[in-house]
Amino acid sequence: MIKLTNPVSINSVLGGTGVSVYDKLDVTPFTMDPVNQMITGTLRLTSSANASQPPILGTLEISTTSVSVQIPQINFFCNLGLTAQQGQLIPQYIETAQAEIENGLVALGLAAGARSAGV
Repeated sequence: MIKLTNPVSINSVLGGTGVSVYDKLDVTPFTMDPVNQMITGTLRLTSSANASQPPILGTLEISTTSVSVQIPQINFFCNLGLTAQQGQLIPQYIETAQAEIENGLVALGLAAGARSAGV
């Protein structure tokens, strides 16, 4: 969870002046794809002060060349290019997460064998 420095304010009543402050950003659920070297997920903005406010949803897509964030409900669209050095980190993040999960399956006895890198 990311606590936003400058929270998003949304009118809480149509035509009214009251606002709900959305100050928390979560990436959940998300998928790490080792074959296509991508991380995709759902972004969820929520209000810590007013839990009854519905979440505002968006999308996140990270590849080895770019990061895309889209939250249409608040008219937020951002696409950033990654440097080659930044892009090289994406497969490493995916491999690290995959290794931790697969090693855990072996350690728990849910899979017999030895973990090796790759898909």
